[in-house]
Amino acid sequence: MDSNGNKRPRLDTYTNDSISSLPSSFDPSASLPAGMATPMTIDSTSTPFSAVLINLGRQTKHQLSDTKLIVYDLKVDSPSLPEGYEIEAWNRLQEAVYAIQGNSKPSESLEALYQICENLCQHDHSQQIYNNLKQVCKDSVGKMFAALESDPSEATTYLTAMNVLWTTYSAQMNQIRCIFLYLDRSYRSLLELANELFCDCYQRSPSIREKVIGSILDMIASERNDTKIDTLLLKNSLRMLMDLNLYSSEFEGRFFDQTRLFYKAEGDRLIEEMDMSAYLDYVAKRVHQESTLRMKHYFDKSSKAAITTIVEDQLLSDRVQVILDKSFSYFMDTRQEDDLSLLYRLLKKVDKLDICARYFIDYVKTKGTFILKDHSTDKDLFAILLSFIRKVNTVVRHSFEEDELFLNGCKDSIAYFINLRQNNATKLLANYTDLVLRNDKVDEKALDTCMTFFRILQSKDAFEMFYKQDLAKRLILDVGSNKMEKAMLARMKKDSGPAYTSKLEKMLRDMKYSSDLMTEFKEQHGDNLNSTLLHLEVNVLTYGFWPSYTPINVTLPRHFQLAQDEYNAFYTNKYPKRRLTWQNALSVCEVESNYHKGTHNITLTLLQTVILLIFNDTSRPGFSFGEILAMTNLDELELRRTLKSLACGHYALLLKQPAGLDVEPTDYFMYNTEFESTDTHISLNTEKLNEAIENNASIDATVLIPREQQVDAAIVRILKAKQSTSHGALLGEVTRQIRFPATAPEVKQRIELLIEK
Repeated sequence: MDSNGNKRPRLDTYTNDSISSLPSSFDPSASLPAGMATPMTIDSTSTPFSAVLINLGRQTKHQLSDTKLIVYDLKVDSPSLPEGYEIEAWNRLQEAVYAIQGNSKPSESLEALYQICENLCQHDHSQQIYNNLKQVCKDSVGKMFAALESDPSEATTYLTAMNVLWTTYSAQMNQIRCIFLYLDRSYRSLLELANELFCDCYQRSPSIREKVIGSILDMIASERNDTKIDTLLLKNSLRMLMDLNLYSSEFEGRFFDQTRLFYKAEGDRLIEEMDMSAYLDYVAKRVHQESTLRMKHYFDKSSKAAITTIVEDQLLSDRVQVILDKSFSYFMDTRQEDDLSLLYRLLKKVDKLDICARYFIDYVKTKGTFILKDHSTDKDLFAILLSFIRKVNTVVRHSFEEDELFLNGCKDSIAYFINLRQNNATKLLANYTDLVLRNDKVDEKALDTCMTFFRILQSKDAFEMFYKQDLAKRLILDVGSNKMEKAMLARMKKDSGPAYTSKLEKMLRDMKYSSDLMTEFKEQHGDNLNSTLLHLEVNVLTYGFWPSYTPINVTLPRHFQLAQDEYNAFYTNKYPKRRLTWQNALSVCEVESNYHKGTHNITLTLLQTVILLIFNDTSRPGFSFGEILAMTNLDELELRRTLKSLACGHYALLLKQPAGLDVEPTDYFMYNTEFESTDTHISLNTEKLNEAIENNASIDATVLIPREQQVDAAIVRILKAKQSTSHGALLGEVTRQIRFPATAPEVKQRIELLIEK
């Protein structure tokens, strides 16, 4: 390549063999104007290749040779231009330029004008031509801007005039470039010159700059206010600024400031006027308009990130707290999953999901706690709670796209309100499970609901105690289905292991074993029992597996005591090393009563039955409280509760004087001869028996002692493994290992006690 960037000529000569001949149509003077020069001749005496050229015509046969000679930078002197040619040629070119700038056709052909420019450039006149052309174009564009400055029009009309000027100027310079194309390619770019001249005149005119940028910004503001504008004019005006490299310096800064002020004012207004669903739709619409539609139609791509950030900041990022305060709870309560999804996607774009996640967690905690407290007496409590949890999970899956932040927050929040001590969810779940298991039919769905919350419970040891107490009631009262009991235990065993359900399973086996023992006892003592008019059923409860009950002493009627002694003898004979403790408070009796107004079958507790049998003595109209106390040998408080159930309840089997809802030691009781009821079977035992079981079963201590032991064991185990650790790390590891909730002061107390020991 030579210094001007032209391809280096190369001459290949095949010595003594052949040489390529010049084309027959080649004319060295063809590129010069007529009369300028004659074809160049080569002196064969001074040319090293003369012999070859002389013999060229004599060869009739080409011979090939492997020898090749390459010559670089072969320079052949060009003939000089005639005197005065440069001036004449420029005048012809200038006349054509003036014609184009006057929007008329040049008198000469463009091909001839191009040839003139090429000849001048080849004879080193490129710089002179460039300078002359620059001055001519500068004068022309200067006149254009002078006329535009005096234009009194404003806004769109003025911007249209500017667009016409730019379009006209661009078309003229493109036509001029066609004439000076050789200069454009060999010396300097004429497009750059055109932009440079136009930009220089534009920047030296403050009034034009202000009118143009102001008009563009006014058009953008009008479109944002839903006013129809000339989008093509706006697009061309912005393209002009981009071509002149003025888009960033002249337009972007003011455009961003205007956008910021516009959306700040609009956001302040609409967030008060609109509901949040409509406001979020508006935000999404505006972001799409600015970042996609307007960017596609007329903005430069370099503005996309900045303009999107401005819109999102003014309408969303700076108002996240207000938006969430107004909308989040409402969206969750009314289950507006699409609005929550839009909220999630918008906040994800501005990196504010952590704030939304905090609102979500607080909502789940608050709402779950409210349900537990407000529906604590509702039998459908856990069905309502399960419906709430399913709703929350659906929102996380559909609206929050299973985002890990919300998945973990949902799980932790549910565990929080279920295991919060003041919510008493452990006791409530035990009650709900008891209600489910009292049904005779197997309800798999209800059992699955129980297990859903059982898995969340941390206080599984406390639940075990409550469940054991309720199971004891169900088994003693013979309510529910044995199949349901086994199905529930199987689920708990699968979740918590065999050790958790071993005692509960033993309670079921006790009932089966008691039935077998009773069959054997009846085979041996059937006649004797029939003679006492008793149908005896005994349940043998293994100590340690059943809840602990405080025995209640009572003086039984003779035939009751006889039946009890016979079974006691039978059992002692069968198992000499075992001893039976009779739980009179848990016993149930089926009694047939003969009132004047009808016969009834009444289910009573043993204590109620003992008291009623006293009134079979028809020789006396009634008995005082003190007499009944002496005859039954019951504890005074227990006697009061039992008499109250017989005389002050819905079914008044006895009459009390004076009348009242409480039993006093001075009261007098009589047989109610006027008692009547439409029910042929009356049950008075359930409430009384439940009260007896709950009053006599100690649960808190049973749970508390193993918990303290578990905490102590965890502390010792951790310190043995780590030898030494910080107080905070020890607290964290202990709470992680134990299976029930424990506070830091409780763990700290156990640590101090171990240190003292």
